[in-house]
Amino acid sequence: MIPGTPRLLIVGASLAGLRAVEAARKSGFAGAITLIGAESELPYDRPPLTKERLKLDGRQPSKPLKSAEGLAELDVELRLGQSAASLDIDSRTVTLDSDEVLSYDALVIATGVRPRLLDGVDVTHPRIHAIRTLDSADALRESLAENQPVLIVGAGFIGSEVASAAVASGRSVTIIEAAQHPLSHVVGIQAGAALMDLHRRRGVTLRCGRTLDSVSPFDDHIEVRVGEKVMSAGCLVVAVGTVPNTEWLAGSGVPVDNGVLCEPDLSVESGVSAAGDVASWVDPRWGVRRRVEHRTNAAEQGKHAAATALDPDGTTPFSSIPYVWTEWYGVKIQVIGQTDADEELLVGDVEGESFVALYRKGAQLRGALTVGRPAATQKFRKLLTDRASWDEAVTLAQELG
Repeated sequence: MIPGTPRLLIVGASLAGLRAVEAARKSGFAGAITLIGAESELPYDRPPLTKERLKLDGRQPSKPLKSAEGLAELDVELRLGQSAASLDIDSRTVTLDSDEVLSYDALVIATGVRPRLLDGVDVTHPRIHAIRTLDSADALRESLAENQPVLIVGAGFIGSEVASAAVASGRSVTIIEAAQHPLSHVVGIQAGAALMDLHRRRGVTLRCGRTLDSVSPFDDHIEVRVGEKVMSAGCLVVAVGTVPNTEWLAGSGVPVDNGVLCEPDLSVESGVSAAGDVASWVDPRWGVRRRVEHRTNAAEQGKHAAATALDPDGTTPFSSIPYVWTEWYGVKIQVIGQTDADEELLVGDVEGESFVALYRKGAQLRGALTVGRPAATQKFRKLLTDRASWDEAVTLAQELG
C-alpha cells in the first residue's frame, strides 16, 4: 500500500469506477478518494438503458448503483458533470475540462466507451439516436411512443435489444446490417444465423450485407437510402459498436490502441491502472489481448485495478471467464467464455428457441452460448472453470437435450 496519506483518483464514474472505490475502502485504504464522472447523475447501471428503460408503460425510474448515503459512507469526493481533459504522468496530475488540476498518488482509468457514429449521420437530431446515457435512452423511448416504423443500423446486442423493445411497443422494425452474417464475429456463423431467426419470427425485416447510402431527417419522419431502396421511419437508431474514451490521454505516454493497453495485472505504470470497457489486457488464462465490454468484467476489473494501483509491488494478473447476457423477445441469451474457436456446435431445438452452442479450441471447451436455457449456463461455467475437455462439454449438451 502507498505510504502516508495518499490520494486515489478514479476517472470515470462507471460501474468499474464505483467498484474501485468500494474495493479501496474494503482493503483498508484510508486516504482521500476522488471520483470524476462526465455525467451529472450518480453512477448507474447501463444494461437497463436498452432493456427496461425503453418500456412504454411509464418512465422507468433511474436507480443509482449506490445511493448518495452509501457514497457518503465511503467518504468519496464526487466530481460529477466534469471530465478529465489531460493526464501528466510525470507530475501525477489530471487536468479537468474546467482547467482545475488534481494531483494523485494512485490513479484508476475507467472512462468506458461511447457509441461509434456514422459519417454524415447527425445523432443530435431528435429522430436519430445512439444510446449510452439515461438522456439518450429516454429520447429513444419518446420516439418509440410514436406509432411509426423504426429503423436500426446494427444487428448486434444493442441493436437487437432495441428491436425487441420496439416490437414489444407494437412498432414495425427494420434492421440494416453491414455484415452478411450478423454476430458471426461474436458467436459464430451458425449461432448468429439462429439468433437472427429470433428477429424474423417476430416480423422484423433484416437487410444484411447493406449499409446506409444517405440519411435525410425531417421534422416528422426520417428517410434513408440503402442501394436503390428508400425507407421511411419515425426514427433511426445507430448501434454499430463503440469507441473507447481515450482522447484525454493523448500525449500522456499512456499506451493506447483500441483502449488503454495494460499489463496482465491491469497496470499502465506504477500506481496507474485501468478497468472496464476501456481496458485492454492480456488475460493469462486465454493467452490473448482483449477488451471486454460487459458488466461482470467491469465490476471485477474495477476491484482488481484499485488493488493494482494502490499496491504496485503486490500485484497479480487479472483473469476471468467472460460472461454477458441479453434478452430478446422474452428469450434469455447468455454467452460465457471465449467464442473464437476451431469448431462451433449447435445442440438443441433451434426453431423452438432453446439450444446451446459450444466452441472448441484444440481439445478444450472454449466457450458456450445458451438460448432459452438460463439454468444450463452455470453448468458450462463450471466446465470452463475446471478446464473441461470438448468431449465432456458435448456430452453435457447432449444430456441437456
